[in-house]
Amino acid sequence: MNTAHRSRRLGATLSAALLAGTGLTVAAAPAAHAAASDAVAKLPISSYSALAADNVHQRVFVADSNVGYYLNSGTIAVYTFEGERLTTLTTSQAHVSGLAVSADGNTLYAGLRERIEAIDTTTYQRTTVASVSTDT
Repeated sequence: MNTAHRSRRLGATLSAALLAGTGLTVAAAPAAHAAASDAVAKLPISSYSALAADNVHQRVFVADSNVGYYLNSGTIAVYTFEGERLTTLTTSQAHVSGLAVSADGNTLYAGLRERIEAIDTTTYQRTTVASVSTDT
């Protein structure tokens, strides 16, 4: 038998076992838990549909899908990066199916059942930018 070939196979097998063992160790690591000093925010929503982050103004927008009935109002909770709730926006007779923030952070776009609204991220003034037939 070729001893050089056997030693290469043995080395390859040991390397694979070492890498696999390391991968299993990393995969089996426990999930991180919030420290006692970390802020935790209770969201004022019953179900989740979308999330968008505004890095410019350091805001997080979380939408409640609330799709139990097609005329249910939607909710968008607005938080700072520190977890402080700034406001809660309610849509009239249209659940929120999606959120997006403009690159400059000045506009939040909310996909609703039959329209897309643009919401100013500082004044929270809304304008309809598009009408659609349905969001299904």
